[in-house]
Amino acid sequence: MRRQAERDVMGAMLVSNAHAAAEVLHQSDGADDSSVMEAIAATRSLNLIVEDTLRALVAQARSEGHTWAEIGGLLRITRQAAFQRFGSETIDPPDADELPLDGAVELTVQLADDLLAGRWEVVEKVLTARMAEILSRELLQSTRTRINARWGSLVRTGVAAVSVRDGLTVVELPLTFEHLDASCRAVYTSTGQVAGLLWRPVETGEDR
Repeated sequence: MRRQAERDVMGAMLVSNAHAAAEVLHQSDGADDSSVMEAIAATRSLNLIVEDTLRALVAQARSEGHTWAEIGGLLRITRQAAFQRFGSETIDPPDADELPLDGAVELTVQLADDLLAGRWEVVEKVLTARMAEILSRELLQSTRTRINARWGSLVRTGVAAVSVRDGLTVVELPLTFEHLDASCRAVYTSTGQVAGLLWRPVETGEDR
């Protein structure tokens, strides 16, 4: 099963990317070129997130006692095909004694700075392989552009909250921009790679 910290970020990214694409589709007078390109990047990312979400939900269904036949029926495939596709998903037991990744707060402050400065090569080096697929450079660029346009410049960072969830270190970094307060949530593996990333305005709860 997907670890809960990853699942939380996955769900938020699913909504955020779907919203970005829907905004362009709903514009009756058409969208400008930058919005259309952003929607394309978001939709590509959405396609990958949907696959991860499906795997997470299948793993949850299995943990709750649903059979491969039931799951296969919903997906219009045989129970054997369902097992072959999703059967490798395992449930990771929690470890209450795990400690957070050393330097996780400093890593998140630097990550936010690199993202806002557009240092994409630096950012890409710290992403897990899956996150690198989901967060294309085009999507990172469009997110930065929207933050600059709607939130303004970064004024200061707050005191981060750090937690450990199912072996992953989760950092919530408060950020104060010119026009609103926000947060950057980063999820780290034990080796310091970024397995989840989410920007969220505090005032509206709208994900970016």
